[in-house]
Amino acid sequence: MFYPWKFNFVGVLLICFCFKGQAQILYGLTDGYAGGDSLVVIDLSTCTSCTPASICTDLTYEMEVLPNGNYLIAMGILEVCNPAGGPPQFFPAPAYVVAGAGGGLYYYSGPTVGLGLYNSNTGTVQTLGALPPGLNFGSGGDLFYVNGILYGMVLNNNNLMWELYQINTSDPTLSVFLATLPFFVVQGVTTIGNTVYVLETPSSGTGSVISTYNLATNTATPVCTFDIFLFSLSAIPAGVTPLSCSCTTNAGSVTAGINTFCLPAAAQVPYNGNAVLDGDDLLQYILFTNLANPLGSILVQSNSSTFAFNSATMQVGVIYYAATIAGNNVGGNVALNDPCFDISNTTQIIWRPNPSVTFAAANPNVCAGACTTVTATFTGAAPFTLTYISAGGSAVTQTFPGNSGTFQVCVPVGAAPGSFTLAATGLVDANCSCQ
Repeated sequence: MFYPWKFNFVGVLLICFCFKGQAQILYGLTDGYAGGDSLVVIDLSTCTSCTPASICTDLTYEMEVLPNGNYLIAMGILEVCNPAGGPPQFFPAPAYVVAGAGGGLYYYSGPTVGLGLYNSNTGTVQTLGALPPGLNFGSGGDLFYVNGILYGMVLNNNNLMWELYQINTSDPTLSVFLATLPFFVVQGVTTIGNTVYVLETPSSGTGSVISTYNLATNTATPVCTFDIFLFSLSAIPAGVTPLSCSCTTNAGSVTAGINTFCLPAAAQVPYNGNAVLDGDDLLQYILFTNLANPLGSILVQSNSSTFAFNSATMQVGVIYYAATIAGNNVGGNVALNDPCFDISNTTQIIWRPNPSVTFAAANPNVCAGACTTVTATFTGAAPFTLTYISAGGSAVTQTFPGNSGTFQVCVPVGAAPGSFTLAATGLVDANCSCQ
């Protein structure tokens, strides 16, 4: 882990790359600064995470899970915390990084100590010796133990490159440099079996990436990407049951019913404002077509409760469905595969076209004092209420029960020769109003 560079981001697991095999669970820490650091349970097989409740609050810099389920925390000194409760134990070991070596043994180091060993079986600490000058965990990095060998990843402050060392546990001064690493900022390293997992902050400076690291080729393969800042990574010993997270995410509700909108107006989702979100959750609105398969028929997924009509994907007079969704924030969208994903009830959305009218006169040539019959033809849903300006200049309002109808237009007595325009000034059908 790399403790001096601690950022504060809110979010959740972002992308799951291909990763085959059984579910692999790791613990991580997410930096909350004023809110305190939080334990995160990470499932590498699905690239999902959750934040369980934890009694242990001194979760800083580095953590390892002991065989009995307690936490070994490097916080400048070593602390053992029981997540089930009970007083913590403290050991005067200036440690910022720790790595399990099996059998209840844990190596540790820090900026003012070389290499030390914590024995969880006896509850004792032991200083093993100084490390070479270039191998200093005061600038970050982490220890990891694989195939019976202890390694260290550290930042070389002279060339600002991350370097790999093989650490001699019998005489730490004989530890040797192996390679320059393909990482930007190493935040934590752990192992499951012989597989090495590295947690890093990428060059973008945002989010986190977990990769597998191949010691033989000095290459890394991304496994999961996060859009939150994580530091520390620890495996869970066999026989220790990982913590589970209860889901509190709730997308709230929308007011059920039929919501009609007249073009070109946008649809407004009648959200009731009652969602319950975790710190890494996002609330969004979806418009979809299939009530039996909402997530498989989404037309729009948006942070806005307003949906504009899109003639390329939508039709007037068709029933669409809207709902709110909530879950982990993945690149600005709710992760539909979040284990705590939630969707609200639904409401119906229908767009209607504005009504229109055309006029046709039986005899457009009318003498002063005479009348002619005008036929009105409507588009829309009957009945229609039409307001028009007649030849005399007064407004007339008339209702028509069907999609066409007739009315009389009369030219006032004594009107001068010329032409006049019959103008519709308002039209309302069963759904919409056009003024």
